[in-house]
Amino acid sequence: MRKGNLLWLCIATTLILTNVVMSQDPDRNPDERKRKAELKERRERRGRAGQERLKTFIMERLDSLLQQVGESIGQRYELEETTIKKLRQTVRESVENQLNQEKDKGSISDIIRIAGIARDGGMQMLEMLFSQPNCRAALAKHLNGKQFQDYLDFTKARGQRGQRVVNRQLTALIDQQLSLTSNQRKKIEQMLVIKTSDGWPSMDTLTMTSKEAINLVHQNHTGQIDEIFSQKQSEIWQRLVTPPKYGETKWEAKDGNDLKARFHKAEVEIAEAVKAGRVTKKQADERLEALRRRLGAEKDDDLNEDEHQIQFRKAEVRVKEAVKAGRITKEQADERLEGLRRRLGAEERNQRDPAIMEESENASQNTAKLIAEAQLAAHTEQLGPLNERASRRLALVSKGVVEQLLEARDEWKDLNFDDDITNHSLYQKTIEDVLTEDAFDQYNAYQMERLAFRQKVSRDLVVASLDTHLLLSENQRKHFEVITDMVNMWQPTPIATGLALTPVHTLIQLSEQLNNEALSPWQWNRFNPVIEAIQPLLHEPEFQE
Repeated sequence: MRKGNLLWLCIATTLILTNVVMSQDPDRNPDERKRKAELKERRERRGRAGQERLKTFIMERLDSLLQQVGESIGQRYELEETTIKKLRQTVRESVENQLNQEKDKGSISDIIRIAGIARDGGMQMLEMLFSQPNCRAALAKHLNGKQFQDYLDFTKARGQRGQRVVNRQLTALIDQQLSLTSNQRKKIEQMLVIKTSDGWPSMDTLTMTSKEAINLVHQNHTGQIDEIFSQKQSEIWQRLVTPPKYGETKWEAKDGNDLKARFHKAEVEIAEAVKAGRVTKKQADERLEALRRRLGAEKDDDLNEDEHQIQFRKAEVRVKEAVKAGRITKEQADERLEGLRRRLGAEERNQRDPAIMEESENASQNTAKLIAEAQLAAHTEQLGPLNERASRRLALVSKGVVEQLLEARDEWKDLNFDDDITNHSLYQKTIEDVLTEDAFDQYNAYQMERLAFRQKVSRDLVVASLDTHLLLSENQRKHFEVITDMVNMWQPTPIATGLALTPVHTLIQLSEQLNNEALSPWQWNRFNPVIEAIQPLLHEPEFQE
């Protein structure tokens, strides 16, 4: 009897387990198959809707750009309006066909890439059009061979001018810190021309600091540029490019619970798995979608953001708005946000550990002191051979100037390395006292040459940046060059004060000289947000005259 009961119990258990397994098997459970099919359909529907939104955005930006390009080409080659309309339509159809092909292939990554380029809407988007054989053919269809080649050369020359002036701007910003000789400036420019890849100045280049310039050149020319410097100049360079001891790790929310960071990390890992062939593209999309749903559920519980998270998210919104308005590129936005992450990470760790905070502040003080001392020593080298008395007096004055500079700083972390300590009145007066009349005349000539170089670069950078952002015609560019030359002439005694107009000041003063006819409506729509964004910078210390 017991054996019979036990047998029936085993049979019942087996049936129950079999039923459970079958109910969980999607191939045998109609409800589970239906749920998965609906989920897949929703995902594909969202993907198609996203692609359609991106396509609409790209075409809107393209229509706006073609309006300006069409007018420019029409004026340059005196074409009839009907020809211009046909040219715009042919190019538009070419781009739309390409987007439809990408959409049919399900290549969302290519559409996202094109949308990123379209966001800039200026030189970058125009260059993308010229890189497409279909678009080049569309353009060639409505221009004769000579006109077509001339317009390609005209566009290429714009990019080359922009690249040259960026190289000169980098050189000028390095000179601001290291007191370069004329020969050193030429060597650096030549090195940048040889090694720097094609690119153009953005409006963000106008606000680049000397420390940013030094780090940019250092990243791309490690070891090569050191051969150009003197020992003292190399000391300054190494101090400015060496990352701080604290705050270099990527900032994360407390307890590592930053949902965006977690998703981004998984996204990178899955992309690497696809590249290595460990998972298919379809499997990767499914995994990311599942993670997105899971993190979305967690997001509701993540309500206790700390002060640093709030500060970062506010900055993130402002930066995204700047990208949307075309004031900065996506790459520049990423760099700014990464820099903010590092700084907030340092602050957060410092707040948790007073010992680290004190050590970090001491390190900042010492770094600032060493940089300032090396800057004065490098500048003193440009005076030529000095007698013992003159050398000792300049060394003593330099020490006092450094101490005075550092005592004036309330916040070491906000030390502005763009301040030119060599312009300190006491240091300059001592130079005049210890040099002979002839030697002082030579020194003044050296200073005038440096400042003239910086002023010329400032003017050229403003015009080149506007040229790539607004796609200026040849006549417009020449008009802007005349205005920027006049702006520099209006500045009172720049050499005597040891100051040169920054690109920001030059741009603001240029904007005040433009009338309504100076730019097309498309150009004004892109120019006005730039001026609105830059005007507040005039009140920041690094842009004070």
